[in-house]
Amino acid sequence: MAKKTGIPKLRRHKPSKRAMVRLNKKDHYLGPWPDGLADPPPAAQAAYDTTVSRWLTNQRRPLPTANEEKRQRLHEEVGPALGVLTVAELAIRFADHARRYYVKADGSNTSEYGEIVAALRPFLHAFGPTPAKEFGPSKLKAVRQLMLDGYDHPKFDKQPSLSRKVINARSGGSSAGSSGPSPRNWCRSKSTPPCAPCLAWRRAGRRRRNTPT
Repeated sequence: MAKKTGIPKLRRHKPSKRAMVRLNKKDHYLGPWPDGLADPPPAAQAAYDTTVSRWLTNQRRPLPTANEEKRQRLHEEVGPALGVLTVAELAIRFADHARRYYVKADGSNTSEYGEIVAALRPFLHAFGPTPAKEFGPSKLKAVRQLMLDGYDHPKFDKQPSLSRKVINARSGGSSAGSSGPSPRNWCRSKSTPPCAPCLAWRRAGRRRRNTPT
């Protein structure tokens, strides 16, 4: 008779300073675990107890991680057509990456992450459900105009009008934003071709540079 394995222990992930538990070879992160604490914070311990309870109730079968659940919710909300990558889903993937990448020594996010979130907001507001392959220069122009005029956001209330300098930095329209959060930097991987938003940014940038002033 096969021997049942024990309950995986709550551990501290040193690089990210977070509590975690590994279930079925998948890491589940359970909240901050700051330096200097020998025992896990109460919130992390409670999250561990809840996660393990769900896992046991599920007969020790794999559970989705927090990021997987977030992507599933997003797919159900704005990407009902299977296989269609929306602007919103692409933005969420990039924001997830940025949240893990732009981290200070104490585990909190840098200001760059806040800039990325702010830059993504008008794109999600205007074209979140739009398939990414349909995002072209005309839609980029519409988002830039939205940032210039300001708009009412259903969750974050009134979004103020931004200067062209800020808009350029957030949308990759100038050298100031060349290394920032613009979608033209979203897919730099050599293993995959640029996505539609990235190509739109590059085409729109070339058109602006070639337009006489």
